[in-house]
Amino acid sequence: MHRPQDLVAGVTQLGWRTLAQVATIVAAITLVPLVVGAGQARGILSTQPLAPRWEKLSPVANAKRIWGMQAIANALKSVIKLVIIGAVAWSATDGVWGDVLALAQRGPMALVLLVREHAFTLLYRVGLAWLVLGVADYAWEWWRWKKGLMMTKQEVKEENKAAEGDPLIKQRLRSAARALARKRMLAEVPQADVVVVNPIHIAVALRYDPSKFPAPYIVAIGQRKVAERIKAIAFEAGVPVVENKPVARALLAANVQPGTMIPVELYVAVAEVLAFVMRQKERFGSRWAGTATVDD
Repeated sequence: MHRPQDLVAGVTQLGWRTLAQVATIVAAITLVPLVVGAGQARGILSTQPLAPRWEKLSPVANAKRIWGMQAIANALKSVIKLVIIGAVAWSATDGVWGDVLALAQRGPMALVLLVREHAFTLLYRVGLAWLVLGVADYAWEWWRWKKGLMMTKQEVKEENKAAEGDPLIKQRLRSAARALARKRMLAEVPQADVVVVNPIHIAVALRYDPSKFPAPYIVAIGQRKVAERIKAIAFEAGVPVVENKPVARALLAANVQPGTMIPVELYVAVAEVLAFVMRQKERFGSRWAGTATVDD
């Protein structure tokens, strides 16, 4: 007969062996989600999620958190995970129930043998399912994170406005700068030697000052209304206005800015215009005002 002490020792030994087997299985099952979570976090370990957040006690904030679209999506995602893991676990343990029912007619060690026999299959299938779900969840969260970083058209406009300034203000500043430059340009027209016109659409004021430039330079240039203003100022100041369509068009096409010399290829043409002006002044004096008239 077995003594009570031997029975207690056997039960104790069986209990420790069973606990070791179960602890190994539980540790392995727990390790899989930890590895998947570490992969999702890219190895970053943080205790911030464990820190208390008092704003979670707010009913309004909790209502938004519970009933928001993100909360609904997370709940749906958790339900899908639970169904998949449950189905995998059921498929892994479906054939075990006959052995479990037979444990009533077998010894205590049969439980340990049964757990050891089927634990690997359960762990393998559930762990593989967790791994697949973890990879899919990581891909989904990464896609949402990338999408969240993308800015809308309005945000792009606001960022450009903050970095480069308001386009409307910049346009007004450019308009003011152009108006100021035009005003300064027109103020120099009385100093010109001649104004070459198209005769209506183009006006170019020229001056030859060897102390400033070795060749004639542009004093003012413009089209349409600006050209009309240049001609009017020229007539008021007594500057000859000469109609020469080829020279006027060539100077405009050369895109020469006021205060710069004319292109080399126009030296001869402009020199002929200046020579013509000098001859007319010598012949008629101050009575000669050029070959064009101001439109009424």
